[in-house]
Amino acid sequence: MSQTSRLSRSYVSAADPSSTGVTVKFADLDVASGSGALVLYDRIRSAAQGACSFYWFKTDADEFRCVRNAIANAVIKVNQPALSAVYDAKY
Repeated sequence: MSQTSRLSRSYVSAADPSSTGVTVKFADLDVASGSGALVLYDRIRSAAQGACSFYWFKTDADEFRCVRNAIANAVIKVNQPALSAVYDAKY
């Protein structure tokens, strides 16, 4: 697999490891730039919210934790400093 195709998507999944993931495509972005990383972060956040919305949570804090963990996992998989900086600024 080439570097380009490997970095063309990120997977966001809810806290349950048996859950299915959501593909977030970002081949159209320069994730090394601040603006590209911010757009990707927004895509990942939206996908995480969607993935976590399929579950019932006892509290809003539990749902927030699901979203935060899904975002963190995707940011780690992308492994780009600019995206990590956006994540760090949000959390």
